[in-house]
Amino acid sequence: MFAISKEDRVQRRLYRSTTTSRAWNPKTKADLPRAAPWRPARIPEETLRQAFPHRLTGFLSGVGAVLREWRRRRNGRLELARLDERMLRDIGLTRVDAEYEMNKPFWRE
Repeated sequence: MFAISKEDRVQRRLYRSTTTSRAWNPKTKADLPRAAPWRPARIPEETLRQAFPHRLTGFLSGVGAVLREWRRRRNGRLELARLDERMLRDIGLTRVDAEYEMNKPFWRE
């Protein structure tokens, strides 16, 4: 087996702390927007107001894409249920494979 000598040991910490400390504390109410941790101070407020609808639109388009994919899966599985043995054989599936696919919920791939 291997022996670990004192020279092999790591002398420094393996992980750095993930917390960040701020040396600057806001003194007045006017300093508070600059101290907000959720956005950098270099982005103007009007730019942030313009960016919010774009983020909301992106989120809603993502939800729409997921719903369309779910509908496509459901319709595909319903079509698979309507196929007879000859049609299943043409596409290279057995009835057991088709039953397995048809019984999956629409949110599963």
